[in-house]
Amino acid sequence: MPKETDARIVIDRKLREVEWVLEGRNRNVLTEQHSEAGTADYLLLDRRGKNLAIIEAKNDSIDPYSAKEQARGYAEAKHCRYVFLANSEQLYFWDLQQGSPQAIERFYSPNDLQRREDLRRIRKPLASVEHNRGIADRPYQVDASDKIARLFDEDRRRFLLEMATGTGKTRLAAALIDRFIRAKQAEHVLFIVDRIELRKQALGVFQEQFREQ
Repeated sequence: MPKETDARIVIDRKLREVEWVLEGRNRNVLTEQHSEAGTADYLLLDRRGKNLAIIEAKNDSIDPYSAKEQARGYAEAKHCRYVFLANSEQLYFWDLQQGSPQAIERFYSPNDLQRREDLRRIRKPLASVEHNRGIADRPYQVDASDKIARLFDEDRRRFLLEMATGTGKTRLAAALIDRFIRAKQAEHVLFIVDRIELRKQALGVFQEQFREQ
């Protein structure tokens, strides 16, 4: 039977790979942290030494997602907003104030997680940032942008827009990206197309709209 201690050997290695420090005077990873909710397997600290995230470790026969409520208790007791759920093969990240745990490929580094926390403090609700009509000014584009902003602020994270050829899908996408950036809700955006011609078209729109950003 797989053991949790075996999974932790792998978790420790993966933490070191992204520059978490598990030993020595500069360590920012603590283990076996007790609270009224129980014992958190790992506690990650921010640059000031304050609690930032917890990791709940499970053996490889258990899907770590199933431990999310257990981990929530530990995180709340330690005043952490962020949770990692992990075994040696599976890894989830959870912002307790934004939806459900999401599968990720690797742990966030100390800098990545700190930057996420710093951005959180200056983010604006997406709906509070006005749609940029200079990018996409058709009424249905504005309506779609506003609806996505409202639903995003209500913790929806997946959207599908179906629009006919020539109705301004690329410009609407650019306007949404602009809105996310101005709200400090995104730093980097991955835009995927399935044809080279669409890439050229999208690149032209983005270069026109974001040349100064």
